[in-house]
Amino acid sequence: MVENFPLNRAIPMIFKGSGDCSKIDWVFLGGSIANWSFVCFVVFGLVGLAIALQTWRKR
Repeated sequence: MVENFPLNRAIPMIFKGSGDCSKIDWVFLGGSIANWSFVCFVVFGLVGLAIALQTWRKR
């Protein structure tokens, strides 16, 4: 984009959202990638918290 357009036109085009983020491209077991990302984030957070609590209790 920067090579084909002047800089004052390319910068707004880079930061302008197109709305494609709301489009669901695929579904796995009834959940979109956003749903599965949230589930994984929560699971990783809970596992990290459990490890931290076990380490703290052993002290």
